[in-house]
Amino acid sequence: MIYMSVNKYGLDLNIGELWYVPFWQSIEFKITALLVILLALAGICFWWRKSRRKASKPLDPMLVALYKLEQLQLEVDTMESQKFYLGLTLNLKNWIKHRYNLNSLSDTDSELLQALETVQVDDQLKTHIRDVLESSIASRFAKAEINRCVMRFDVDRLVEILKKIPPVGDSV
Repeated sequence: MIYMSVNKYGLDLNIGELWYVPFWQSIEFKITALLVILLALAGICFWWRKSRRKASKPLDPMLVALYKLEQLQLEVDTMESQKFYLGLTLNLKNWIKHRYNLNSLSDTDSELLQALETVQVDDQLKTHIRDVLESSIASRFAKAEINRCVMRFDVDRLVEILKKIPPVGDSV
């Protein structure tokens, strides 16, 4: 038997078929709660794995310098001398900065040569750095076109010298 009633607005309400379901018992709430719990667990797992991961050791500046010089060796025939010597001197200054703890990136070429006189540097390396910086000055500021053979010689000789230098921990 279905009970019918009329409210004050004249609407028929079927009391027998009305059934209130609390929101926490609805299927939508259960699916949403399950998704929130899964996302929270995924976030916790991600955070846990990231916090347990060991910090990566920074690359050795010698290896970075040699890699960049080898890239320059491959591109010596296709690059303009200005860009070549700019990359070569920036790479060389960055290596000197890390190797000898000199502020070589902000120094001019002549200041860098003076600073190299104060630290213990191999004479062969010092003379070749001087030659590279002189070629760099001629190429960058005088806009002189440097011969490809000279460019190749500069980068090859620099790679050869850097490979002979012992790592920082051995002896400076």
